[in-house]
Amino acid sequence: HAWSTTYIAQNAIAANKSVVWVHSTLPSQNVGYLRTLCSYDKCFCVSEYIQSYFLEHCPSMKGNTEVFHNILDAEAIARKAQESVNDIDTNRKYVLVTVGRLGQDKGQTVIPETARLLADAGIDFAWYLVGDGPTRDAVEQGIRAYNMEEHVYLLGTKENPYPYMKACTIYVQTSTSEGWCLTTQEARILHKPCVVTDIPVMHEQFVDGENGIIANGTDAAALYDGIMRLIKSPDLYNRIIRNLVSTPQDGVMELQKLYDFLDE
Repeated sequence: HAWSTTYIAQNAIAANKSVVWVHSTLPSQNVGYLRTLCSYDKCFCVSEYIQSYFLEHCPSMKGNTEVFHNILDAEAIARKAQESVNDIDTNRKYVLVTVGRLGQDKGQTVIPETARLLADAGIDFAWYLVGDGPTRDAVEQGIRAYNMEEHVYLLGTKENPYPYMKACTIYVQTSTSEGWCLTTQEARILHKPCVVTDIPVMHEQFVDGENGIIANGTDAAALYDGIMRLIKSPDLYNRIIRNLVSTPQDGVMELQKLYDFLDE
């Protein structure tokens, strides 16, 4: 359990300095857990959104808290992405991919309606969902309701999702809530133009029109408009790829924050 791990790390390990990393919202009803977090010398939060949430519950840590974005192994992701897959139709002009647990906060139930709008606009595409979860039935019902059986496909959980990301034309993230979105960071590492929902944490990863597209909302119409921006403008699409290629996307520079703390 997170609480016991945090408590043991702070109280059973002899160290001159202690650091805790917070990557999700907190069980605020657990006073003991919050007290333990506040006893650390430094708290790194995975995003500005999580930092704000954390400080609401632990205001005494204001001077000892800093944002520390995720660090990913870009070389390993690129290597794993080289694996071949045979369950994607790459003959479609546009291949859309969304990776993640099928859950209410991940928002995949909006995909069938978004796909319907793309189909009505005459776009030749296939949209693949990698992952499984409690809203799978709702997504399947949406696929049938919007007659998207020939456009939206549920692939289930994959041990290695990176070849599917690599195969896509556009990566789409439909989340309605995130502490920090790993899959969009992984897509950026693979230099894939992303269309993401307009939730606070996405503005920490993306500058709209520069390294991705932030839709004007979280609904089907907003996602459709965002996807169509890329489809209608090859110049925009290629500029985003160039910007992703020219800037490291793995977050490795975040390590300097830890080094600076240890040197204090």
